[in-house]
Amino acid sequence: MKIYIYLIFILSPILLFSQTNLDSKRDYNWCFGQAYNQNFWKRNVLTFQTNPITNYIPNNAASVEIQLGNTGMSDWFGNLLFYSNYFRVINQNHQIMENGDSLNCCTDYFNDYHLSSTGTPQSVLALPKPNSMNLYYLFHLQMSWSATTSLMYSVVDMNLGGGLGKVIQKNVVLLNDTLGFGGLTACRHANGRDWWVLVREYNSNRFHRFCLSSTGVNEIGVQEIGKNIPDLIGQTIFSPDGNKFAIVGAFPPPNIAHIYLYDFDRCTGLLFNPQNFDLPMLEPSGIAGAFSPNSQYLYYSTSWHLYQMNLNNYEGTLIATADGLQDSLTQSNLGFSLMQLAPDNNIYISSGNTQYLHIIHSPDSLGTACNVEQHGIKLKSVNLGGSIPNFPNYRLGREIGSACDTIYTSISAPQAGASVQVYPNPAQGTLFLSASLPIKGKVLFYNLLGERKKILSIADKSLEMNIADLAEGIYLLKVETEEGNVFSQKIIIQR
Repeated sequence: MKIYIYLIFILSPILLFSQTNLDSKRDYNWCFGQAYNQNFWKRNVLTFQTNPITNYIPNNAASVEIQLGNTGMSDWFGNLLFYSNYFRVINQNHQIMENGDSLNCCTDYFNDYHLSSTGTPQSVLALPKPNSMNLYYLFHLQMSWSATTSLMYSVVDMNLGGGLGKVIQKNVVLLNDTLGFGGLTACRHANGRDWWVLVREYNSNRFHRFCLSSTGVNEIGVQEIGKNIPDLIGQTIFSPDGNKFAIVGAFPPPNIAHIYLYDFDRCTGLLFNPQNFDLPMLEPSGIAGAFSPNSQYLYYSTSWHLYQMNLNNYEGTLIATADGLQDSLTQSNLGFSLMQLAPDNNIYISSGNTQYLHIIHSPDSLGTACNVEQHGIKLKSVNLGGSIPNFPNYRLGREIGSACDTIYTSISAPQAGASVQVYPNPAQGTLFLSASLPIKGKVLFYNLLGERKKILSIADKSLEMNIADLAEGIYLLKVETEEGNVFSQKIIIQR
């Protein structure tokens, strides 16, 4: 049987491994459209696995709409695993996953709209369970017509359903309360492995914080901070470096953009230094937002205008006005809607009920130098509702040297000045160790429970290791020399 091993390593005396090394391609597939498989009502997948990016229409997709509720999940290599439209989980073959129907059942809103309308912006979010190769959590906000009534989660096991996945837990209530509409987002914990999820109460300054770890999801506490926030139409976002948290939105009239900005502690999940900005808009509408890759600029939009806020001086600058293009299929004018920072470090902006996405090509640049390209991508189907998928920043690692940087410890190399390589990546049943200086000692393999599963001897600069007898999973490989030096590296075995 073929075994694949994926190794994360650096050739240095210091081991710098974290979960983010594996998760960096989790957001490589963006799904849009209504799969009625007729005319322009079809599923569309935008993939970042190619350069330049491409979009395609999959064959025989299930007739499921994707509107405002939109999230997805790809594997370590950027291959699509599943996605969700808030009411359903859809597998990589674009069919409803086993037991993947009826998320958020069964309020009046569900009964009226589960076949068509699909949530509010950021009403569903998928995250990989830390230290698991097959389990994924879907967080989703159950809504009624009058309010958001609870935060729920469902769990997907990709080992089931013949490799297409199965929902093994569904609609598990985490919190019963009156919550803000949408705004689900997450940030990597400073330990480089776990996830913080913040949820705001309706018309309040109270935030519930949850931590998703290798043991599951738990509420850590509730924080009251800053001013009460009205129920806004907009987006909630963390900066790519994890140090800022922003809520951008509007509640017209009057024509004012509300931006609530906080500093964020990735160790504790707590907000601090609250600031709020009321910025004039040129029309009454909801707004959306995204941070630049360098976390220096906050972009926000109204229906017809796009702005950039410089976080050095908190000034908002108009950088683009909608050029008036009308979609030939829907007869809708292209505006500015929801935003998402992408794996290629561009920001993509939906344009309403149209076939197009706008692009900010250089979002780390000041003012109009950020290079806004309107209708820069033409999708192969209509993006009804102006949807954009909801993803966290999967490329954010651990906060080195912080108080909670305790999972991935700095460890000395087997011998001072020595460098160690473990290869190839991937391997097929055999793993090689090569050192720049001779090593005399033992090579040990431990599973995540700390159980030693294999031990080998080494007495030279290289070692060929047969690992076909190890079950799939995550292991810690340790080299212990007779002199007491230690080299450590995480490896992953996957059949």
